[in-house]
Amino acid sequence: MARQNTMTFSRDVNTGPACVQYSWVPDGQRKEIRLLPQQDQGSRPDSVSDNISQVQVYCLVCNELGIHAPNTWQFPPGPPYRSPVISAAIQVFESGKYVAGTVNYADGTSTSDTYPLTPHPLPCPKLAEH
Repeated sequence: MARQNTMTFSRDVNTGPACVQYSWVPDGQRKEIRLLPQQDQGSRPDSVSDNISQVQVYCLVCNELGIHAPNTWQFPPGPPYRSPVISAAIQVFESGKYVAGTVNYADGTSTSDTYPLTPHPLPCPKLAEH
């Protein structure tokens, strides 16, 4: 049975474009959110399976900082929690050069993790059209 999860992507500095490529674990289908200059945040609803446990970030770029191959980031770390993820937020804190990921679970709890950003002057690659 499929349901809707919402991903929100936001940042503290919006001078240039930004993007994130992610998937819901274990579904694995890559999704993307792109932000234009001067845009603080964006979100998208995604159809997902009922057993989502984490978020996988493949690429994130914000004002020439980011996460890129070969590095990826999965949050929250560790084994799946007893309740499924129903929404998530990715927040870029350019002033601190890190990104925070928060997941909200169906039982009303949430957890967060952080990951360092590194210089990444290239834009996010385009997702393949299916």
